[in-house]
Amino acid sequence: MPVITLDDRKLFGYTLVSYNAAGVKTELNSLVQDFNWSGELDQSSMKLEVNLAPHEETKTLVTPGDRLVLYVFQTDTDKTIQLFSGMVVEKQIQGGYAGVTRVVAHDLMYFLLKNSDDFVFRNMKASDILKKLCVQFGVVAGVIDDSGHRIPSLVCRNQTLYDMVVKALQITRDATGQKFFLRADASGIILRKKPKEPTMWVFQESHTLLSANVSENISNMRNHVKVIGHAANEEQSPMLAEAKDDAAIKRYGRLQELHTAEEDGKDKASALSVAQTVLKKLNKPERTASIQAVAVHGLYPGDPVQVYERQTGLSGVYYVKSIRTSVSTATATVDLDLVYEDE
Repeated sequence: MPVITLDDRKLFGYTLVSYNAAGVKTELNSLVQDFNWSGELDQSSMKLEVNLAPHEETKTLVTPGDRLVLYVFQTDTDKTIQLFSGMVVEKQIQGGYAGVTRVVAHDLMYFLLKNSDDFVFRNMKASDILKKLCVQFGVVAGVIDDSGHRIPSLVCRNQTLYDMVVKALQITRDATGQKFFLRADASGIILRKKPKEPTMWVFQESHTLLSANVSENISNMRNHVKVIGHAANEEQSPMLAEAKDDAAIKRYGRLQELHTAEEDGKDKASALSVAQTVLKKLNKPERTASIQAVAVHGLYPGDPVQVYERQTGLSGVYYVKSIRTSVSTATATVDLDLVYEDE
């Protein structure tokens, strides 16, 4: 399996620029004190936070609605790559002698998260739903892979565009097993199939890994799953199927998940398949880990990484649940929250 070590990607320097409403470009490096960019798996939107030094220009130099773009130069490829591009949504000016200006920007996924509507999609693929929403709401789309599975009917009432797409992708995953990642890059919103053998970073003690810890809990575990149909005129919706783990129920008590069947899963055979799939996913303690390491680039929530640390027992492949890369004049580190399975 392809891996990336720190020696493969030697970091040199960052460049931060802004573009105002008129498209005028301004380089901000001389004013930057520190910055970080971060993201979480359940939103897929990356956020950039920048602290600018006290200066008369910072009062008007960057304002909400402007675009921030962060680049890094890599000596191994002699190329400058774009790490982040997004719209400024917040600006805070702190008074006093040591006051700083804090600027917050979000990438294009922000527009999927902040727009809500009602839609009924019929006989459409998740990829087609994403394309339709991007066109209708004026969001730039990049490469969108064909998701394949057609969903007979998907009703979305007062939901964010992001939740609509994620719901369609989950239905696709339940039906086909195919996994996708949804995020923004330099080209726009992208939807790509997850490769079977992805390239991944390696973090190990005494090299790139600075610290690590692990935890385990059952707060989100479910050992009994019921699948029901829609029953508008009945007091109780009909149960189509159920799946349970008697041994887990005896050990932990009954922890039940209720799942409402979609249009293509209303027959009992399909409902049973859904119940078994959901049970397999939820019927286990949640194990998580977190690490801090030397900063790397090209890593996003949902990506796999390899971690090796003796004290915690971390050894193998884990998946990024959240990421926060912090850069100052003295350090450049990345903090990762990890899960043990691909979600």
